[in-house]
Amino acid sequence: MNTENKGVLVIYTGGTIGSMPKDPNDTASPQVVVDWNDFLDRTSVLKEGLGYRLGFAKLSVALDSCDIGPEHWTEMAEIIENNYDDYEGFVILHGTDTMVYTASALSFMLANLAKPVVLTGSQRTHLFQARNDGLQNTITSLSIANPKATGIPVIPEVMICFGTDLLRGNRSKKKDANGYIAYESPKYPNLAKIGANIEVNEARILPIPDGAFFVRKNLELNVIDFNVFPGVVHNGVADLLFDSKSFTPKGAVVRAYGAGNIPTDEKFLARLANASQNDPKVTMINVTQCTQGRVELGLYETSNKLLAFGMVSGTDLTPEAAMVKLMVGLADEDLQYDQVGLRNFLQTNQAGEQSTSIYEMPFPTPAANLSSGKPRFRFPADRDLPGTWEPSELEGVQLRLYGAKVTGPAEDEALEIDVYANLSSNEEPSGPESTKFAGRFRKAPTADASIISFDVTAATRRLFRPGQRSSFSLILASEKGDLEWQRAELGLFVKE
Repeated sequence: MNTENKGVLVIYTGGTIGSMPKDPNDTASPQVVVDWNDFLDRTSVLKEGLGYRLGFAKLSVALDSCDIGPEHWTEMAEIIENNYDDYEGFVILHGTDTMVYTASALSFMLANLAKPVVLTGSQRTHLFQARNDGLQNTITSLSIANPKATGIPVIPEVMICFGTDLLRGNRSKKKDANGYIAYESPKYPNLAKIGANIEVNEARILPIPDGAFFVRKNLELNVIDFNVFPGVVHNGVADLLFDSKSFTPKGAVVRAYGAGNIPTDEKFLARLANASQNDPKVTMINVTQCTQGRVELGLYETSNKLLAFGMVSGTDLTPEAAMVKLMVGLADEDLQYDQVGLRNFLQTNQAGEQSTSIYEMPFPTPAANLSSGKPRFRFPADRDLPGTWEPSELEGVQLRLYGAKVTGPAEDEALEIDVYANLSSNEEPSGPESTKFAGRFRKAPTADASIISFDVTAATRRLFRPGQRSSFSLILASEKGDLEWQRAELGLFVKE
């Protein structure tokens, strides 16, 4: 067995950790980023080492992190790609302002990552300030990036190491502009707690991937971040962003209220619907403005309308992770906006960035209806159930009918519909005693076309597994009434 320690590659990008006063004789003068050679000369821990090999690389230009963008993410990814087999892990010295964006981007760009990539920096530079957090953050990050030297578990992820916290990069948020504990991960626990020891919680880290490491280098830069707020429907922002002759984005992160709600003004929603459905199409991903919780499109009537025109559910993604995931997904020419393409890429977990994956399986049936003259309809099992999950990991399964209208047996009287799973066309339904019975549902009459959902979670958990084909049948239980729809799909919500 080869026990050689290959060491760590340190990648210098600039930031506060690499800053000095512009006027060497005036420590109060504005700080500027120094070049790599100057930084290395003043950083004894890198010059003298920690008992194992250190390699060094740098961006073509050292920058304050507010100037770092997609072209620099590609440069960092290529440095790691070119040196991947030569080191145990990688440390990226980075400014604090955009560190979360860089960490999130690299988590999607470095596919099948099996080695630690640790981003760190400082709130105070060690280059001229005796009291600083830069040196300690650097030493700790080097220790995490070289598990062979320190004995801690291999963490095959892009991480942020700062102060006492080791966080998954694409779950992180900057919370403090000045404090030494500058980052948090509000929707996912710390990967490790840093004190006298580095205490890694192995249950929280990603597994070593099976596939070969590769780098996604293409990014779609024509993406915007759009925050809804009271009054947004009246100030023309939507017109400017989505109906401009000079600029049309290809993607948009919509920061919504609560569980994914936005204002219901008809003109405002029409702007978004037109942008989402017409050519050139704008792919929109809905995330919550809240620091806790997740988007649940369809939970309220307001967000039901967003589902109807194709807005993507961002579940519990951070806005930063949603932004760069859009950039990566939109730039992949093999992903199409359908069941097996971009939409599923955005709604399913790729690198530990979300707690729930949403798999959508459209049925290939045309518009149809149920009525007393046609009381039965079967959605065929034309494809396998997607994903990899156990029954206990299914958080929910919905049979959704889009463009649906309900007419009750009488005015204001609900329509009753029975749903069965894997009931063949020549098989008679036998009611609640049947193992194939998924439930009886009461649907109130609707004035306009909307989305009608049937919760078939229990039947799916009981009857199906990933890779199996599944059919569902609707049977009119009321003597009169009508249900019509334009298209249908099965949505699976899987806990990651």
